Amino acid sequence: MIVKLVFELDDVAAALKLSPEEFSRRRPLLEAHGFPRPVAGLDDRWSIIEVVRWVNREPDNFAPPLPASARRVVSRSAQ
Repeated sequence: MIVKLVFELDDVAAALKLSPEEFSRRRPLLEAHGFPRPVAGLDDRWSIIEVVRWVNREPDNFAPPLPASARRVVSRSAQ
C-alpha cells in the first residue's frame, strides 16, 4: 500500500478548484495569507495535511476567496 503524503501542483490546484495556471498566479497572495509553502527540499510538493488544514481553517476577512465548493471537496478527499 502506498500512502501519498504530498500534493503536486496539479493536486493543489484541483483541491482549490483552480486551474494550475490560476493557482500559480494566485500563489504569492495565497502564501501571504498563510497558505503553506512547498515541503522543504521538494520543489512544487505540498503537505496534504497542511493544505487541507489551510482550506478548512476559519476564514479571515483578508484571505483571498476560494471557490465555494473547495472546502467540501478537500474535506471529503482527506477522509
